Amino acid sequence: MNEPSEKARFEFLVNSLIDQRITRAQTEELERYLLDCPERQQRYLDRIEVHVTLTRILGGMRFSPSPARVSLATKQPRWLRRTLIGPIAVVAASLLVIATASLLQHWQPNVDVSRPVAMSGNSRNSDAEPTDNGLSHATSVVFAQNSGAEFFGSLAPEVGTVLEMNRQFILTEGMIELAFPKGATALVDAPAIFSVVSSERLFLEAGQCSVHAPEGAQGFEVETPLANVIDLGTRFGVGVDSSGETNVQVIEGAAEVIEKSPDGEAISAPELLTANDSAVYPHDLQRSRGVSALNPPIYRYGLPDRILQYQAAPAPSPDARGVQELLSISVQRGGTPFQYEIDDIIPTEVTYFRSTQRDEVQPVAYRYGDNRPIAELLQSDNSLDTGIFNPGASKQALTSSPTENTVGMTFRFDRPVVNSIGPDIVFFELQSYSNPKMGDAFHVSPLEFRRGLHSHTVREFDIPMNSPEALKVAGFGVLRFEHQIDSIADLYSGRHSQRYRHFNFRALAVGIDLSDLGYDENEVVDGIFVQDADDDETHNGGSMVDPVYVGGFPPIDTDLRHVESTTSVHQIDSKKDLPLFGAAVKNQVE
Repeated sequence: MNEPSEKARFEFLVNSLIDQRITRAQTEELERYLLDCPERQQRYLDRIEVHVTLTRILGGMRFSPSPARVSLATKQPRWLRRTLIGPIAVVAASLLVIATASLLQHWQPNVDVSRPVAMSGNSRNSDAEPTDNGLSHATSVVFAQNSGAEFFGSLAPEVGTVLEMNRQFILTEGMIELAFPKGATALVDAPAIFSVVSSERLFLEAGQCSVHAPEGAQGFEVETPLANVIDLGTRFGVGVDSSGETNVQVIEGAAEVIEKSPDGEAISAPELLTANDSAVYPHDLQRSRGVSALNPPIYRYGLPDRILQYQAAPAPSPDARGVQELLSISVQRGGTPFQYEIDDIIPTEVTYFRSTQRDEVQPVAYRYGDNRPIAELLQSDNSLDTGIFNPGASKQALTSSPTENTVGMTFRFDRPVVNSIGPDIVFFELQSYSNPKMGDAFHVSPLEFRRGLHSHTVREFDIPMNSPEALKVAGFGVLRFEHQIDSIADLYSGRHSQRYRHFNFRALAVGIDLSDLGYDENEVVDGIFVQDADDDETHNGGSMVDPVYVGGFPPIDTDLRHVESTTSVHQIDSKKDLPLFGAAVKNQVE
């Protein structure tokens, strides 16, 4: 055989073993392929481990190895990485295939796969595009957006990162968007396994993606184990299960689909799908050949509205080890990204505070080394390393307006915030690696309840602890009070001491849509009430929400006329006590 045919045959035999349809003769053939070839041995191990991992991730697993049998295939691979010689090689190759077959037949769901396979190399390189220097065209496809994405074995790439060709990614949580150079975009939903094969081709081994190929991007292709989907100027969705079965749904325009055999050979002429068509590949006797209406649709038009990223200035002192002053915030609203400078965001001030902590109360973060009086330390600023936190906690969200005895804290806006499309408020908190990685859950409630209004609980931040966009904050100190804080007056008058400097904290961010509290479109809001959700044994050493910056976004242009006609009715009383830790922030749309 020539080399390409050998490679295809080897992949076919491995797939047959994974699918448990391999014959005795094919088993012996696979053993021969594994003899004296460390590269194939490693590829074989990678394929089996990816299959086991994907099976565990995707659920609905067909196979179940016991932990002991997984150990044979994945925890002791070193001898397989050496060149095998003579009779030992024959026995070793045979044992390897037998062990794998046993593993696949006995696979149990709760398996600890010890050697990570995400982000590892993939041998799919036939379509990699060389550059002038002979390297892969690795400057084409960009990691464009991230919504709560987590990858098996690696952190998520930073937004804007150029993705390496033929590198395999296992997306376990969230959604991402990939941007291709001719204008095509692909939204990938977790769980999924994928790799970028070229500047015009995505290989989706398992999972779901939504493709938009505008004018000029025709010819973009999504390859799956059993089909190739070729864009003809369209929007289409592709879903691939763990067996490689491929569901294609065309939303707009048209696409061609070529059915493939397990070894990658085309076995059908291109089939044309047009708008609202859906088909599953491979066609078989149990399923009538042809197309059908979308049911249910799998296409996503975009990632959810959210805080995208923020910029902050590093602390002037090198030993501070992080950022301090917030500079700007990027947010997606109604599917459109907006960039707001800090001086354009609507400021807030804390006008009410009541804690539930009784001992060793630490409600204030201050810039370490700042020895000003407490009244000055509590003034509003744009810092991510200062704030009033650890508000009162309640497992149940409010169902009526807060009173003077309600635990929590009130944020009042300097001017009304308009309920526009998408997030209307940005909320930052400090978080360490020992705290929940998705952020501390909290309730946000209206200041005055009426019919239709209700509380909303935030359980995950848009920029969580494991996001590349979560910036490390400069070391800060805390003020420890001797007694429970029942009011803002207690912060001014209570006896306190300055505590040690805290490092290794990051600033997490989440957007709050006023519609989630029941407010009508274009309705204006003067403030919000916040409580810790008490979801992690807060009073027994758990983590409480630590707000350091809260601000309102200005209305989107389409809402401005309504704001001008209603703002005068909703003026905020400016005769208040010293403003506390809000956001002196406005937002300029770029």
